Amino acid sequence: MRTPAERSAIWWVRRDFRVHDNPVITRAQKNHLTVVPVVVADDTSWFTGNDPRSRIFQESLARFIEEVRKYGGSVLVRAGEPIQELADILASTQSSVVYSLRPDDDKSKNLFRRAKSKFQLLPIKDESRRYSKCPDSLPTGNFRYFFNAWQSIPLGESNPDATKSIVFRSLQPDKKSIAIANKPDSLSILKRDFFATRGLLTTYSLEKDRVDITTTSRLSPFISNGGPLSVRPV
Repeated sequence: MRTPAERSAIWWVRRDFRVHDNPVITRAQKNHLTVVPVVVADDTSWFTGNDPRSRIFQESLARFIEEVRKYGGSVLVRAGEPIQELADILASTQSSVVYSLRPDDDKSKNLFRRAKSKFQLLPIKDESRRYSKCPDSLPTGNFRYFFNAWQSIPLGESNPDATKSIVFRSLQPDKKSIAIANKPDSLSILKRDFFATRGLLTTYSLEKDRVDITTTSRLSPFISNGGPLSVRPV
């Protein structure tokens, strides 16, 4: 018979809010009956701020919570020092292990090293990032979302030979928008430039009509490729 610690595990949700096809939840579910999703923000402004990144985080978190609820689960949301918050949650849920996506940037790696000195932390590699040179790039599903949306933009019947283009606007004020023309090598160009900006893109538009369509960002990758999720409430 499994002990409470073996039955329950923590899914530390960082940056990647995917529910389907998430390598972290897939691994955790193989070893535990209950997986508790936990989101920890070290600054309360993430929940209350009105700047672009805070708004994206708030929208992404709301969608993530709603998605988990569809499967009968719940999400623990905390504000505070991540390591201390996770340690408290481990104790309150009688869990002994934390699963999270393997970090790529130095700041996150240092955070994981400190966390490992306090409790058992298992970083999970995301194979969908293997082709990207950018540490904070989006998984494959999100890139496909943007590309398919771009491909679906119709050309005007009055000018069937016109080239359609997609314009990405970066959240970083010092970065320029990226316009990609519909050429044979456009997929690789779009992928290269998309990851070059770390996926900080919020809208695309038809260049001719300037029709903006709000879409997801790197903080809200809700692209589903199917697959069950069995997150259970604490």
